[in-house]
Amino acid sequence: WGITCVAHTQVFGAVITAYLDIRIPESVDVAKAEGHYRGQGSAAVKCRVLQPSSAHRSAAEYLWWCRARSTPPKMLLLETDGGPEHHTGHWSVRACLAAVFVIGGFDALIATRTCPGRSYLERCERLMPSINYSLYNAAFCRAEAAEADVERKLRAANSLDAVRGLADDPVVADIVRRVFPREAVERRVAASVYGGGHLNVLPAAGPTEMEEVREFLQMAWGLSCKPSRDEAEGGEAKGELGEFQAWWGQHVRTGTYMLQFRKCSDVGCCPPPDQAVAALPYIPYPAMTDGKTWMSLGDAMAADVDEATVLPSWASKKKEQTSAGKGWVKAQNFVSWVCCDNC
Repeated sequence: WGITCVAHTQVFGAVITAYLDIRIPESVDVAKAEGHYRGQGSAAVKCRVLQPSSAHRSAAEYLWWCRARSTPPKMLLLETDGGPEHHTGHWSVRACLAAVFVIGGFDALIATRTCPGRSYLERCERLMPSINYSLYNAAFCRAEAAEADVERKLRAANSLDAVRGLADDPVVADIVRRVFPREAVERRVAASVYGGGHLNVLPAAGPTEMEEVREFLQMAWGLSCKPSRDEAEGGEAKGELGEFQAWWGQHVRTGTYMLQFRKCSDVGCCPPPDQAVAALPYIPYPAMTDGKTWMSLGDAMAADVDEATVLPSWASKKKEQTSAGKGWVKAQNFVSWVCCDNC
């Protein structure tokens, strides 16, 4: 049992995706003795031009991470930031997580994202100081392209979108691949230390791994590469219920910051889950008893509350509005919810 946290940083034309594989302590005593976040840290280095971040790439990397383990997990817990490739409210992300749930054969998958402005609370951010420190004062410069016309085009491209447009040309893409200092960045990242050990450097998901996710979405539910809300909801405006929306309603509990995937009871649809996983309740949403007092975790689980009816509305919190705006108030309300009485 473990939880994987994901975070990103960008440096020297590279996107560094960090993963933290956390061991969940068996008891409070173990947690006090060993700490909560002593899992293995890993990172993948990708070229911002040729390997842009996307929900499909993240999904492919989740599957790769699980398959690389000696014992594949029965339950996958993901804690991510609120970036576009991890935002649990985006249908492209939801569809890719559904693909991970089915392809990976998990009994349960729970994906959470941090509140607005609160990504620093994510456990995986603990890796970032070490990674940034290893890259501190490191000067990288790409090699000049031997082809004069290509070098001229690269120098004239003043934005990331412009460079990615040039990379559609196979010749330019091959040159960018050759001049990108991947090995130098990976050596620095591998020297980073967390929890008494060095970080593992993982391979980035490539076209083959990403195509597995795309093909599944197309074959299973007829979804395109980046499904829109209308497409994912199966033409709801026309009163039709698409295959994906029907599947979603049977397997997913949807929340603002959390998605919970579970196998259904139909053996024709899902193989029977592990009894220990099947016995676990859904994680409850934060709930207030009188508009002022938050329910304890046990009471919220027993009440089986609906998120839409328990989260404080923006209208009721106008007096607390600050210059930071709506997102700050929601984040404050969410972060102040759980108070552990044991540890």
